Amino acid sequence: DLVFNIRGSFIYYWEYVTAFNTRAVLLSDISGAVAVPQQVTRILFTPQGFLLALGCTTYDPLASPPEYLGYYDPLMIRWSNVDADIGPQPEVWEPSVTNTAGFLRIQSGSQIVTAINTRQETLIFTNLSLHSLQYLGTAEVFGIQELSHNISIMGPNAVVGTNNITYWMGTDRFYAYSGRIDALPCTLRQYIFNDINLVQRDLVFAGVNNQFNEIIWFYCTANSNEINRYVIYNFLENIWYFGQLSRTTWLDSGVFDHPLSTSSGWVYQQENGVNDGQPLGAPPLPIESYIQSADIDINDGDKYMLIRRIIPDVNFNGSETVNPVTGAPIDPQAVMTVGVRNFPGATSSIVNEEGQITARDVITTATIDQYTNQVFIRARGRQMNFKISSNGVGTQWQLGMPRVDGRPDGTRN
Repeated sequence: DLVFNIRGSFIYYWEYVTAFNTRAVLLSDISGAVAVPQQVTRILFTPQGFLLALGCTTYDPLASPPEYLGYYDPLMIRWSNVDADIGPQPEVWEPSVTNTAGFLRIQSGSQIVTAINTRQETLIFTNLSLHSLQYLGTAEVFGIQELSHNISIMGPNAVVGTNNITYWMGTDRFYAYSGRIDALPCTLRQYIFNDINLVQRDLVFAGVNNQFNEIIWFYCTANSNEINRYVIYNFLENIWYFGQLSRTTWLDSGVFDHPLSTSSGWVYQQENGVNDGQPLGAPPLPIESYIQSADIDINDGDKYMLIRRIIPDVNFNGSETVNPVTGAPIDPQAVMTVGVRNFPGATSSIVNEEGQITARDVITTATIDQYTNQVFIRARGRQMNFKISSNGVGTQWQLGMPRVDGRPDGTRN
């Protein structure tokens, strides 16, 4: 069965039948329903089977049955009954001495934004605080504790948990909770929060890609009303990276072999295959991919460095051996682009966000394949960065630990 709600409105109930020929109905309309909240910000089942209504209409025992409804309170938490013999009863919300339905109220913040279940507790986020809701197993059923009064969260879907750690995007930084709250040091913080559409903050959502130890957030840039960019935190290597991608939902692998995502009416299998999937009958297209380093310097950039060679450390494991369109053998290749600059005010990227090469003091490219051990590149500058890219059908590559052979080369140009 399925229980869901429209944010700020009613709770609906859909009963599973094998014919799949029934529609959802209001939870308050099913048999035995009593005192069901009529205006709910968000619902969530706890591991014990209690259905939580977060930010909802209050229970008023003096009101006329069968509604028992008071007023909408954005900080109110109510939960339905769990019967010891029957089990969860998501339709029973009237508290009594013979059941476990009940309610409590958060005392800080102005509205509940969202909640997430963890291994031992349910974390409840308001617009400026974080609380821990814990099952007590007593007559009170639940107890609540404030964890922080000085945090923020971007939207109702901006939080995700993995490996017993909860991560979320705030309005100006990222956070992690592992029993204590920590602000995550983010090397891309200015890049992200100086170019984000806060009007569309509710569209932000988080996902997990455990195959690569990644937490991913999708969001809208300042000039967009639709999701068009992502930022990733690799919690194993403690690094950040970003890119452009339009996705509106994300589900990690587990039930399915690969992560699933959606965009513009399409469902995508992520991390599956080496080509850009097309409709049936159409030839596959290459995936345009690249990774680009930050700037590298010597002695804080006060001296020039002379670059003589680079050991790329790129493997092409998993690439296709035959072109699926022409049948010709595939020799997977990638292109290494090295750029140097002499002054911090110069152009700071090899490519812009549209994938176009931008001007630098020196740009050098070289083609690498599975047999390339080293690339001889002669370039001189105070700072350098490099980019590995590919645009070939059937090509899959992975970057290891590249090494740069360079030495100090004086302080004058």
